[in-house]
Amino acid sequence: MATQLVWTPVDVVTQRLMVANGADARYVNGVDMFRKIVRNDGVRGLYRGFRISILTNAPSNAVWWASYSVAQRLVWGGVGCFLRMKYGDREGDMMMIRPDSKTVMAFQGGRDVTNTEILFIKLILGETSGEGEAEIDRLPIDLLAHIFGLITSFTHLAQVSSVCKKWKLGVKQSLARRKNLSFAGWKMDDDSTARLVGYAYSLKELEISRSRWGCQITDNGLYRMSFAKCISNLTSISLWGLTGITDKGVVQLISRASSLQHLNIGGTFITDESLYAIANSCPQLKSIVLWSCRQVTGNGLLFLVNKCGRLESINVWGTRLPLDCFIGLLTISPALQIKPEGLLLNAGVASMLPVA
Repeated sequence: MATQLVWTPVDVVTQRLMVANGADARYVNGVDMFRKIVRNDGVRGLYRGFRISILTNAPSNAVWWASYSVAQRLVWGGVGCFLRMKYGDREGDMMMIRPDSKTVMAFQGGRDVTNTEILFIKLILGETSGEGEAEIDRLPIDLLAHIFGLITSFTHLAQVSSVCKKWKLGVKQSLARRKNLSFAGWKMDDDSTARLVGYAYSLKELEISRSRWGCQITDNGLYRMSFAKCISNLTSISLWGLTGITDKGVVQLISRASSLQHLNIGGTFITDESLYAIANSCPQLKSIVLWSCRQVTGNGLLFLVNKCGRLESINVWGTRLPLDCFIGLLTISPALQIKPEGLLLNAGVASMLPVA
């Protein structure tokens, strides 16, 4: 708290200098800015955004002190024990060891939160001062879109878009420029996913893999995404682990992805119906992952390999397919790589393996 009381005024002055617009700036230097802030807004003007600074630094400080305690225990339990055994208990050992842990924790604490990160969070939450907002509003929409394109957090994007209409338009334009979009690690649902994909007109790679508990993507979400303008241009789609989807949603989405080259649909409950749709709609398909898709059969795979002449790789780990099926696949496409690589080797048919 005491640190923030000292550094928040410095932070405020730094931020205003950062957003100052060259020849149009109203301040000569930091000292001039400090004087004008106090004159116009009083001392209170130096503490704009103080609350969010506290909220931002509190977690890192908690981690810092916890890490410091752990590091000190490790140092005392390791190096300290060794020195005590070698030299005995001598005055000054504690002072010799403690700076080591403090140095390590100082680097860690300094890395956690920087002034740039604090500025970024304040801009997102709209807690900059009135003069700062006026300067930021001068930025053209294209530049705002470029800046927002650097944001990887969908939560931050949502907060940015709620600041004003101009920023909302900037977020939409930044999404429209994206070439790849990944929801890995995010708790997404049908509505938010379909809305974001709908904004991404230039999208080439889409990853909707379930990597977090509570991710609720269903056939309804895939149905809504299928009408997005980018779907026909997608070259890569990952639906790995989406247990809430069925053939109905997959067929609807894949039937419009005519440019698809790479598909990961492992960990789902699709059947041959999806494979038929993939074979008929994706002539450029090069690789497909059917990891643990235990409801697909040899007939579906044979149809897929026969129709997709450019197919180079297929992952069938965890499927319940007989050996004859794999032999049939290699008969149709001798260069096909069936993964995992040791699948056929363990079955005693190494001669049938394609040469990589």
